[in-house]
Formats: sequence, structure tokens, C-alpha cells
Amino acid sequence: MAAPNAIAVKQALLEGFESLDQTGPRGQVRIGIMNVLSAFDQLPFWHMLLTELGYSVRVVHGKPDGSASAKGLDALPSMNVCYPAKQAHVRAQALLDEGATHVLMPLYDRVSRCAVNCEYAQVLKENTPAFLDGRATFVTPVMLARRISKAAQRPADKRAIHSAVRQLVPNSPVSQEEFDQAFDAAFALQQEFEDAVVFANEQAEKWARKPGNHGIVLAGRPYHADPALLHGLDREVAALGMSVLCGTHLDGPKPPLDDVDPWKPAKHLLKLAGRVANDPDLDLVCLQAFGCGYDSLTTPEVRIAQLAAGKAFTLLQLDDVMNNAQARVRLRTLAYVIKQGGRAAQEHTPSLKGVKPARAELLQLAQDQDPRAFNNLEKADVDAVFAGYPDLCFVAQALAGRACRLVAAAKQAERSLTEIAVPYVCKYCMLDALPRIVWRTTGCKIDVSWVDYVPEPKPDLAPKPAPPERQPGGAQSPSLGIVGVAPLVFDAYLNDNLQAFIYAHGGTPVMPSARYLLDEDMSYQAALLQLEQRGVGNVAYLNSFRCLKGHVDAYGAKARLQEQMPGLHLTIVDYDSEASVLNRQNRILLALQNEREKMNAPQKSPKEDL
Repeated sequence: MAAPNAIAVKQALLEGFESLDQTGPRGQVRIGIMNVLSAFDQLPFWHMLLTELGYSVRVVHGKPDGSASAKGLDALPSMNVCYPAKQAHVRAQALLDEGATHVLMPLYDRVSRCAVNCEYAQVLKENTPAFLDGRATFVTPVMLARRISKAAQRPADKRAIHSAVRQLVPNSPVSQEEFDQAFDAAFALQQEFEDAVVFANEQAEKWARKPGNHGIVLAGRPYHADPALLHGLDREVAALGMSVLCGTHLDGPKPPLDDVDPWKPAKHLLKLAGRVANDPDLDLVCLQAFGCGYDSLTTPEVRIAQLAAGKAFTLLQLDDVMNNAQARVRLRTLAYVIKQGGRAAQEHTPSLKGVKPARAELLQLAQDQDPRAFNNLEKADVDAVFAGYPDLCFVAQALAGRACRLVAAAKQAERSLTEIAVPYVCKYCMLDALPRIVWRTTGCKIDVSWVDYVPEPKPDLAPKPAPPERQPGGAQSPSLGIVGVAPLVFDAYLNDNLQAFIYAHGGTPVMPSARYLLDEDMSYQAALLQLEQRGVGNVAYLNSFRCLKGHVDAYGAKARLQEQMPGLHLTIVDYDSEASVLNRQNRILLALQNEREKMNAPQKSPKEDL
């Protein structure tokens, strides 16, 4: 008997939902269902809801042909976004090629979840040519819950869905009674689908319990089961004679309490690690999409838990150039280790080795709960955490590393440091994991209070006043506005001494009011509007490389911001400890040159997109 494969069952169930044409006024509306990211395994719900209401639907599974891929990726605003988000562009284009007049994809309230996973619908809406020029309509219900089971319990979510589909045909609006009936049928079908995957898991686990058998939990995000992302890895596991369990439809024990606030996005994976830790019949394989910042924080936690239980830790990265032969070798290695009875347990022992203690004056500021302890960041800050968290957002690396160095300084000086005040950067993102990063790196538990504070630039780099109003033919220096998260804008190490660089090349940096850089909306519209009103024509948006919100609020929103403020030319520059400084500086020079040309031809408003 072949080893059961619960993920293959899940894929087969979803692939049973196909495009469908219907008659009548609503049947003329062909709605493409975006089965990607958080909406991937919600396809049964949306398909039933829309068809019950009489709409035609379009569905695309797996990888489409090359033309859809090429056209979809042409609309990609950032090549650094994660692989699943790239596939969202491809899927949207494939639906349009299939004749969709509308494309539906929910937008979710983030709370502590990934910005890309929850808000990428907005990026597609604002960057896909067919939606911008009116050839197709993007339908985006804004929901609080990502799970249909929870959305069914929230009247606000049901209202949002009804509102999104009510007036797609003006002379045939969807009544409340129609909607309620269709919603109930769609919800019931979604539950049947979920139950079927749970049952497939039970069968796979039952098979693994038989003598001589073994099972693998493929642990990742729900959309990792998309064949376009998974590249048949589930079948590779089954071919090795091991059953496959779908991690998203399993639960496990709560992670043991460690007195350090758990980082919420890691909870489910840690539960799965706890489930297999003492189970001789099951092992865990983690899936991580290339470019996923959240998983870059989660998988180190899982690795520690796995090794402590004497289990092998296997991580497979999913991307568009994935080498299945290499993945096959890693899976065979795992199978060999399992056959040999596992490995000796390896306890994680945090060490301050390699963490350079911060200077005494910074330690004193930290003990006084003064956020100035995070002024004038250094390479040593990033180095303190880079080995353990190489895919972390650059700003988060620097701030977490400085916190680790402050702890190291306190240890060295035999002083107490139990709480620190850290400059607020952005809520509900990777920086929320700072206490756990410090604990995992140094072994010390520390409380963090976030404060609204803009780092102080070094005195010799203090911003100079903006240039006076330009006169035709004047010889004033070109100005360059600067926006971004406050540490990037004001810290000389993080931004390659940007202000001094601009001055040295004949320009003048123009800063917005600091309060505008503490905005939760990282498109910084208020700051950009202020710069535009001050006569600034070119703005450098400093983006922290691997910043999840930057993909949505910077790259994703750039086209909209340029349309709203046609007098501004935005240049987005990614900052990272490993990327080329010369490349960043060249982009700044291009922005300055663009401003010089504008000064010489003031009647021309530049439209070029750097």
C-alpha cells in the first residue's frame, strides 16, 4: 500500500473547483477567485458563495503558461517580495487571461500577522494594468478574520462580504435573504473541505503508527500546499515510503512557558514541533517561502525545539528556481536519520560569545530607560544577531543587536538590566520579536517598552534648512527629500551617512517633521505632502531591506502616491548590511541629478519611474 498523502488529498479537493459559466444578468459577470496567500484554501467557500448567487467564476490552479507568468511579473513592484506574493501577480494575470471581468481577493486586518499575507490585495489592485485602466474590476472585501469559521461568527465580516458582491450587477442587486442562504451553503461546504483534510491527516497518521512505518508533518503556511509553490515535495516524501500530514490542519500542545512573551506568528509551528518532539512515529519538515521575513524568525525557534528533542531539523525553501534534486537529497538524509533512530538531543545554550558589549555610557542610558541608548547604531549591532537571524529586517537586526549588546555590557559590568526603552518603529511586525531574539541570543530575559522617539543625528550631520524658493535661472543646490522609518532616516550607520553624502555632492537634504515618520501607515503620505508643499521635487524613500510592510506601503503604493502627488518623484532605496553601498549611493545621485534637471527646466514635471 502506498503511503497516504494528506496534502495530495487537499490539492485534489481544491482542484475539483473549476471555472463555471452561468446564465442570466449575473452570469455575465465572470469573477476570478484569487486562491493565493491567506485565501488559498478558502476556494470552496468563495466558489460556492459566488455560484449560488448566480455569478460565473474563473479559477486557475498551479502554474499557468509562460505568457501569464511574464505579464503578471511585469506588474511586480518589488522583486524582493516573497515567492508566494510573486505568484499572486501571476495568478491574477492568468485569471484575466481566462476572461475574468472581476477578480476577488479579500484584504485582512493585520493585527500581528504578516503585512504581505494580509494586505497584498491592495498591491495587486494598484499595480495591475487591467485594474488601473478599467478593463477589469478588483473586488476586495475588507475582513477582520482570515478563517471562514471565524468570519461566520463576525457580523462585520459578513456585511463586508455582502457589500462586496451586492452591486456587481446594478439592476440585479443581491438581497440579504439571497446572501444569507448562499453564505450558509458556502460555509457548510468549507467545513466539509476542512473536515476532509483532517480525516486525510488521521489516515496518514494511522498508517504511520503501523510497525515499520513513519510519517512526516509538512509544516508551513496554508498556501504552501499550492502546487505552484510546493513543487511536488509532498510526493517526494511519499515516494520515500513515509506518509504525509498537512501541518496546517494539525494541532499540538501549547509550547512550554518560558517567561518570555511568545512571538505570536511562531505559535502554530511550535505546537507542531511539540507534537512530534516525543513521537517516535512522526517527524517534521519545515517549509519556508524564499523571502518570508516572518518564517525567518519562526524557524530558528522550531530548530531549537527539534534538536532539543533529538529530532533532525529539515528546512526546505520554496522559490521559483527550486532544485528538487537537492531537496530530494535532504529528504533522503532525513529518512536515513530516522531509520538510524534519530540523533542525540542538543540543548540550545545561548552565548554572549561574539556579542560585543555596548559602551558604558549607552548602558547607563539603557538602565535609565532612555531611548538614546539606541542612538548612533553600529555594524557591531547587526553582527550581534546576524548569524542567528540573517533574513530579519535590517532595522530590526540593528535594534535587536543593540539590545543584545546592552545586555552583554550589563553582564560584563555585573549590573542589572531587566527593562529597556526602545524607539518605536512600527507595530505588529518582526520587531515585536525583539525580547525573544535577545533571550535566544544572550539567555537573558528582558522587558521592552516602546517609546515615540526619533533618533538624534550626529551634530555635524544635523539637517540644514531647506533651500529658499527657487527663482528661474537660480543657482541653488538641488534638494532631496528623505522619508522612511525614523532610524533609517536619522541614523548615519543605517543610511550610509546619507545626509553628509548629499551635502558632499552639492545637494541639500530636506527632512519632514519627525512626527510624520512615526506614522503606522508606512506610505508616509503626510510626510510626502509636507515635502511637496515645501517645493521638494524629488524624494528618497529609505526602505529597510526585508521590511514586510515596505512591500505594501512603499513599493506597492508607489504608483498611487505618484498619481496623487505628480509633482514628486519617488526613488525607493533598500538598505541592508550586505547589499552594495555603491549601488545605493548611485540611486541617490540619480535622484539628485533628476532634481538638477528639473531646476533647469522648471516647467517640466518628471514622470520617469526610477
